Amino acid sequence: MEILSDEQLMDIYEMALQAKVSPDFIALVELELTQRQFGELSESC
Repeated sequence: MEILSDEQLMDIYEMALQAKVSPDFIALVELELTQRQFGELSESC
């Protein structure tokens, strides 16, 4: 997931929600998105 752009990861997340895939997979994508947001916030401080 690290090689995906933020936009690609969001697209995968939205498709996963629509397809009602495994909650574990959705949780992994959410975790990656959260970590990216947190990383951006800490870099801007």
